[in-house]
Amino acid sequence: MNDPVFSTVLAGVLIFVLGQFVQNFILKPIQDFRVVLTMISHKVKFWANVITNSGLPPDMVSQARADMRDLSSNLESRYIVIPFKKILVYVGAIPSVEDVRIAGKKLIFLYNSGGEGRSVVQNSEAINELKKKLKLEL
Repeated sequence: MNDPVFSTVLAGVLIFVLGQFVQNFILKPIQDFRVVLTMISHKVKFWANVITNSGLPPDMVSQARADMRDLSSNLESRYIVIPFKKILVYVGAIPSVEDVRIAGKKLIFLYNSGGEGRSVVQNSEAINELKKKLKLEL
C-alpha cells in the first residue's frame, strides 16, 4: 500500500473513472440538449414560411407539422436526463423547467395549427415565444 507506483496507478485510474463519469453523465446530456436546441432553431427557421402561411401543399404542411411534434418530444426527453438542473439553470447554462415546458407546448401548438390561415398570427407569436424561452437565434 505504501508503494508509490501502486498509489500513482490507483490515482490515475480513479481520475480516469471520475473523468468518464463527468463526461458521460453530466456533459453528454447537456451537449445532447444543445443539439436539440440547434435542431429547433434550424427546423423552425426552415419551416417558418409553411407554419405562418396557408394554402400551401398538404404534404409540405404535413412534414412541417411532423417536425414540430418530433422536436417537442426531443426537447423534453433530452431535458429530463440532465442532472443538476437547478444549478445549471442558476448559472444560465440551460433554460428553466418552466421555459422548456412552455417551449414544448408551443411546438405542439405549431404541430396542431401550422399552415392554417386562421392561426397565422398565433403561429408567429408561438415562434417568438420559442425564441424567447429557449434563447434561440432564428
